[in-house]
Amino acid sequence: MKYEKEILETLYEAGNDGLSVHKIAIHVHNQRNTLFSPIDFDNVRIDVQRWLLANSRHSTAPVEHCEKRGLYRLNPKSNETQKLMLQFGENNDKNEDTYKDNQKNNTQILLFDF
Repeated sequence: MKYEKEILETLYEAGNDGLSVHKIAIHVHNQRNTLFSPIDFDNVRIDVQRWLLANSRHSTAPVEHCEKRGLYRLNPKSNETQKLMLQFGENNDKNEDTYKDNQKNNTQILLFDF
C-alpha cells in the first residue's frame, strides 16, 4: 500500500486514544498532496479505510479498533508495531536533540546580535 508509512506515523503520533478514519485520511492527504501532483481526498480516504480494515482483523495485526466505533490505534501486542515504535521513537529522540542544539545556537546568535 502506498500510504502505509503515513498511516502508521499518524497513529503513532495519536497515541493510545487513536484517531478516526477521516482524521487519518486528512493527515495522509496533507502529507502526500502537492501543488504539482494533487491527489483526490476521496480516493485517499477510501485507500486508508481499506488498509485499516485489512490490517486490523487479527490479534497480531499492526492496527486495532479502539473502544469507540470508527477509531483505530496501533496494536501494542503486534511485533511489527513494537519495531515501528522503536524506529519512530529513535527518530523523535534525534529530532529533539537537533531542536535543542538549534535552540542553543539561536540563543547564542541572538546574544551576539545585540
